[in-house]
Amino acid sequence: MQAGLELFRRFYGMGVAVCLVLVAGAPPLLAVANFGVGLDLWDWRFGMHTLAFGWGGLAFKVMLAAGAASLALAVFLKIRDGAFHLGLGVVIAALVLGAAGVAGLTWLRGHLGAFPAAHDVATDPQNPPVFTAFLIQRRGAQANPVGRPSPEGSAGLRPVIVAEDPDAAFAAALRTARGLGWRVGTTSAEARMFEATVESIWFGFIDDVAVRVTGDEAGARIDLRVAARSGGSDYGRGAALIAAFGEALAERLAADASPGAGADADRIPDALPDVETEAG
Repeated sequence: MQAGLELFRRFYGMGVAVCLVLVAGAPPLLAVANFGVGLDLWDWRFGMHTLAFGWGGLAFKVMLAAGAASLALAVFLKIRDGAFHLGLGVVIAALVLGAAGVAGLTWLRGHLGAFPAAHDVATDPQNPPVFTAFLIQRRGAQANPVGRPSPEGSAGLRPVIVAEDPDAAFAAALRTARGLGWRVGTTSAEARMFEATVESIWFGFIDDVAVRVTGDEAGARIDLRVAARSGGSDYGRGAALIAAFGEALAERLAADASPGAGADADRIPDALPDVETEAG
């Protein structure tokens, strides 16, 4: 009997060790999977699908199973010494973190899978802003093709209508894009259009944006188009970028209209750096 209990104690100790390694290693694995893309150690497919969902998902499942098994052993052995209590903390941490990791990655996979297979969306898919030849070349031969925006992916997207002169609206839109951290490239005040590039902190996804300002009965109409460079779907990034732009533009126009906003609030900035210049 004593020999059997000692064997179970060893199994418990091994379980605690496994839990400790996984608790310490699984969360950093997700961070490494993400930031390794930004460091050009691997592409987004390997980082997201292989490291995060693959190895990361397996690590959290093993962590949950090891935690559950170790807790069952602890209850069976009824160990009461200090070492047991220290080990029990690791076991409970593995149970909580493992369950959270499995649930979180499962939800995220389902959430991403719910988005349509659309990498090119626009507020006006029938007459979208057109990307310049320079930007199309910059996207590279391996990038997603830029043709007609996806009607399904563009569903629900609407142009931004503002009660401003088109030229003033263009200036405000340009400043808004810069304020959001977008890297503005080709810009034409005469055509009231500009292009920008946005890089996500998640797996280094790059999206190209075209913005066009035209006259409207209410003042000015601003149409946007967002095309992801990679991936069969943009996982909703395009719609999110358009929504963020609309909200930021409304806040900027409200601030410009407030007293003391400045006489040159609608002046187009003199410096219009190209994407290549900013990227170094």
